[in-house]
Amino acid sequence: GFGRHPLAFSTFRRVVLPELQQRKTNKSPKTLRMWSAGCSTGEEAYEIAISICEAIDGDTGWNVHVVGSDIRRSALRVAERGLYPRHELVEMPRAQLQKYFSRVGNHLLVKSRLRNLVAFTSMNLAQPSYLGRYDCIFCVDVLSQFSMTQRVALAQRMQLYLEPGGYLLLGDRERLPSGDVQLLTHLEGEYVLYRKPMAAAANH
Repeated sequence: GFGRHPLAFSTFRRVVLPELQQRKTNKSPKTLRMWSAGCSTGEEAYEIAISICEAIDGDTGWNVHVVGSDIRRSALRVAERGLYPRHELVEMPRAQLQKYFSRVGNHLLVKSRLRNLVAFTSMNLAQPSYLGRYDCIFCVDVLSQFSMTQRVALAQRMQLYLEPGGYLLLGDRERLPSGDVQLLTHLEGEYVLYRKPMAAAANH
């Protein structure tokens, strides 16, 4: 559902997005690439896209790509439709509801301006596959479904998929397995944020 991981999303909005915006604002093109890994029925991917739209509001020239992946085709069909019961969005500010959703009976439908930023794809996270590099990966409530060996392997792949200086966000109470993962840990209040170093240190 929407608003399920408030700490992850408040950290994304407060820490991650401002830093990425500042770092990329003079780049051409100004691109933000996000991945919602294990996106289920799509709420998280749309919430990421809304957060970005709100952050770059009025700041033109950004290319925004949000990819949502899940292993279940039935979940992806719901995600692609973007139609959710109204009670699922009670936490969302009214202004955002009006901006990004249309009312359809007792449901809310994602408007095309938001829908166009998000692409959904079928993917098994236990299998290595490459979707490109991302500035930020949300991997929420996913690790617990894997064995410890698979968790370490997935964490290592996520590290590869991140741009230098990119961020990995887990669920509010999740932690990466301690293993060979070269990500920096930042404590933001009660939330643990992971970040790939900006540049590989020179080998001396």
